[in-house]
Amino acid sequence: MGADESRPEFLRQSGYPVLTAMAGARKKNGDRRRPAGGPSISLCCGVLLSLVIGFSAIGFPGQAKAAEEAASEYAVKAAFLYNFTKFVEWPAAAFVSEQQPFFLCILGADPFGAALDAVAGKPVGSRKIELRHLKAAEQAGTCQIVFVAAGEAWSGNRLLDGKAILTVSDAPGFASRGGVIGFVVVEGHVRFEINPMAAARANLTIKSQLMRLATIVKEGE
Repeated sequence: MGADESRPEFLRQSGYPVLTAMAGARKKNGDRRRPAGGPSISLCCGVLLSLVIGFSAIGFPGQAKAAEEAASEYAVKAAFLYNFTKFVEWPAAAFVSEQQPFFLCILGADPFGAALDAVAGKPVGSRKIELRHLKAAEQAGTCQIVFVAAGEAWSGNRLLDGKAILTVSDAPGFASRGGVIGFVVVEGHVRFEINPMAAARANLTIKSQLMRLATIVKEGE
């Protein structure tokens, strides 16, 4: 088996060059949330979520160490956003027409910089990703993914409930407060939580491969 074939499917389908995928064990003490799936999930999470992506793949110039670390974190998150499109299914009603692009929207201040530009134009089925920047949640009606900036107020925003929108954020406790996917950083590695109830409200189907690699949270926890 080749090196590429040994990676989890999520990594093999990534459009980004992955330079390193390091295993990391989940901390069990004090973690009341449960991972979905079988006994091998901790290792799978560690392999997937310890992604290190080369700056050259995203196009960052040389910067001070702190700035590079921030850029690296958001490069990884941008890669995850694109990969989520491969493991989430949207209903046909989520699109105005067959010609509509796949809208990936940022609500609030954009923390990605050039990293997210790398996914613009990439395919999602027969559609191409188009980036949009929103000033208010009311503008999100035609979006398929909305990344909610950490500075935005969020308490299970009912403006988006019932709409087929994958809401994602790195704001603390985002998934437990009604978002679908929340990024967390654990020991320097980007990981993610999924709120299945929020996904169901949005009429989204999240494939089992992605569910097994997430920490499953319930609202209010």
